Amino acid sequence: RVISGDEGLDELSLAGGNEVAVVTPDGVQMQRSTAADAGLPSHPIAAIRGGDAIYNAKALRDLLQGEHGPYRDAVLFNAAAALMIAGHASEWREGVEESAEALDKGLPVRVMKLPTASVPKAQVLRKTEGFLKAVVHAETGKILGVSLLCPEANEMVNTVKLAMDMDADYTVL
Repeated sequence: RVISGDEGLDELSLAGGNEVAVVTPDGVQMQRSTAADAGLPSHPIAAIRGGDAIYNAKALRDLLQGEHGPYRDAVLFNAAAALMIAGHASEWREGVEESAEALDKGLPVRVMKLPTASVPKAQVLRKTEGFLKAVVHAETGKILGVSLLCPEANEMVNTVKLAMDMDADYTVL
């Protein structure tokens, strides 16, 4: 799935609609999605606009300590998409429920930013500019979700999906 919020975001937006391109062996199917599809309220973009490092660190700490609000809703919406892509949720609301449960349990995770060049498929394509952000289990290294920010993301997403299907750790990327 390739996602773009109507506001030009590179993630699902709570403020309006979202274009979702579902890539299958048969081609690309375009879908629309909103926060309401996931059982979440809508919020204006300004509600999740960050600030300086201190502001952002506090917002993240509050989120991880269980605070509900726009930041949490944005995380749940985008995590639901990751779970659907990985085949661990069949629809938006199920993905939100699973994401909320994991967030509330305090699953030990870490976020990693890796150069696109670390993905062998990128080297084969000779398209190594950009990066990927991976959410991995802090203890096992298992890939829980990935955002690809690079020119050939549509080509590399299958490599990442295969690694996730195999319950592989991030070092296989």
